[in-house]
Amino acid sequence: MGGTPGRHNLSIGIPVSSSFAVNKGKIIIYRIFDVGNEIDLEKASLTIEQSMAPLRFKLKKISKAIVINNAPLTLSLGGWQYEEKGQIFEAEVVGKIWYFGSISIAFHLNIPVGTDLEKLSIVASAIESDPQFNDYASQKLKEIISQISNCIDKMEIWNTFEDYMVYFIDSYSGIDTPVEILKHGQFYSLILADNIDRPADAIVKSITENIFQYSINDLAIIEWNSAFIIEPSGSLDICDVIEFSLCQLLEMRYYDDLLDNKLNYLYSSIIDDKGGVLSDRYSTISKEAAQKYLELSEIVENIENSLKIIGDYYYARIYRAASLRFRIKDWQASVDNKLSNLAEVSKLLHAEVSEKRSALLEIIIILLIAVELIPLIWKLLSHS
Repeated sequence: MGGTPGRHNLSIGIPVSSSFAVNKGKIIIYRIFDVGNEIDLEKASLTIEQSMAPLRFKLKKISKAIVINNAPLTLSLGGWQYEEKGQIFEAEVVGKIWYFGSISIAFHLNIPVGTDLEKLSIVASAIESDPQFNDYASQKLKEIISQISNCIDKMEIWNTFEDYMVYFIDSYSGIDTPVEILKHGQFYSLILADNIDRPADAIVKSITENIFQYSINDLAIIEWNSAFIIEPSGSLDICDVIEFSLCQLLEMRYYDDLLDNKLNYLYSSIIDDKGGVLSDRYSTISKEAAQKYLELSEIVENIENSLKIIGDYYYARIYRAASLRFRIKDWQASVDNKLSNLAEVSKLLHAEVSEKRSALLEIIIILLIAVELIPLIWKLLSHS
């Protein structure tokens, strides 16, 4: 890529019929799962079968401005065929193991030469509703876990997963520059995953505000459920940055749910507690809350710091746009708020434990005083 990164504000006008066609490209379908707290990647790389060709991931663009903490392990999961109305799509399946407990499965479906936007929309719609991808991804997930189960801390597969689709185009015909794709009505049906002939101006504006270009020959548009990328170099770096964001989103959603359950358990435990002064129930709950707070705070911080883009302006904007579209900051704020609640509950419980211990100590002192006074009182009563 070359040139200066920038954003183009276009006057789109009324969408016209598409003459755009793909010469070379692929649809990348992601399924991302949470399988535990953390994964020991060094141990996993030694455990996984060499047929999967486990390698540490790195971006094609080498830059000191992009910092990847504990880069994921990339796996080759073989080929696969997807059939849609008699048409066979060849696919390569790639997996990534992330140290913070995620495993992503990506299907790279080659787009047949000459596919236009209408056909691409039909295929995309079929993919959206086809359970084959979920089933095959789950199968591959189990194969990976069977090999690295001893590398996963507190292994448990969460029943929720992230799904996403990227239309990645290396070369095309029918338009002179990538931004002209926005003049075609069928493009909006594709990117919005909705059969819409003429999108409202507000929708068009929302999409065009998320156009990113490094040069006049490339294009990246990121929406909440899919992205459209034209990249003549064939580099998948932007897709990888988006995948980072998706993994962070999944983890934030997971820990938001986990904190919900933990806080509900603590609240119920406090309400249902019928222990007296001698009960050690609050002490146990307080320790649990404090331990969970420290554990989750560290994990969430590691997730937030898994990718840092310090000086690469273009990638930073892509990463920021993806995070914004996926509402990661909203989920992050929710997690931080619930962590604060957990810390507060821990403090309250600790105070309650201290109060109960103080009350117990007072009772013991009173009893000791009573024990000392009883002989004296008895003696006085005996002489009277």
